[in-house]
Amino acid sequence: VKNGETIHFLKDIDEDVTIKQTKGLSFTIDGDDHKYTGSMTIDGDKRSNGAETLTVTDIDFVAADQLQSSISTKKSTYAHNITVDDCTFTGIYAGENTAYGMVLRHAYNITVKNTTGTGLLDIVYANTAVTGFTAENVTVTDSVNGFYMTYGSDVKFDKVNLVVSNIGIYLTNNNGTTTATITNSTINAAKPIVVNEVANKTYT
Repeated sequence: VKNGETIHFLKDIDEDVTIKQTKGLSFTIDGDDHKYTGSMTIDGDKRSNGAETLTVTDIDFVAADQLQSSISTKKSTYAHNITVDDCTFTGIYAGENTAYGMVLRHAYNITVKNTTGTGLLDIVYANTAVTGFTAENVTVTDSVNGFYMTYGSDVKFDKVNLVVSNIGIYLTNNNGTTTATITNSTINAAKPIVVNEVANKTYT
């Protein structure tokens, strides 16, 4: 792939892939509304301050297994400047034992927008430090949780619509969330917003 190019899906895909971000190489993966049942892992090449971007758009992610993550960032590689736009995530709903949309580990500047999820454990699970996360115009239904941000700094939610059974948005500043902002959103859950405050931080 060359800088600025777009990779198009020509058919449904079921293979696992690893994408290694390369200095100066920005590109887009366009699913053209095809189904993807594998797992996509993004390796940031250990460059948290890289300027290149990766856009993932118009893919119908469908989990093939329980506890599968459709997109994940590889731990300690600092995946960066990733946008997921106009995608769907479908899990295998089985109580607490189901699939993740995205699992984020040691990632920087992640945006999820114009995206829907159903039958998931979480549409996004940040289980290792994530710096700069935005969710905009995201809908999650028939799932256990919405966003589970165990670790996150500078987290923003706008126009988020969640109809889930357990937790809508989970935030903790255990080595993580310093600022979290939620605007123009509707959350229908047993626990709409959970803040596990370990230190004195700011939430609005």
